[in-house]
Amino acid sequence: MRELELMLEAFLRREEEALSGGQWPEFEALLACEDDRLWDWFQGAYDGDSSKFQSLIDNIRQRA
Repeated sequence: MRELELMLEAFLRREEEALSGGQWPEFEALLACEDDRLWDWFQGAYDGDSSKFQSLIDNIRQRA
């Protein structure tokens, strides 16, 4: 999904150094999720599975 790629790429460029400070494993785990599910989460449709990524999802949404 191109929109998702653009959002995540922009976030990664801005936050790469911060991710290096300890959030890389969480970011990599988030990227392992299905694109449709990620897109729903970034659009605000949260479910039980999104709770472990909630702060990272919110961070990405704020900077997108």
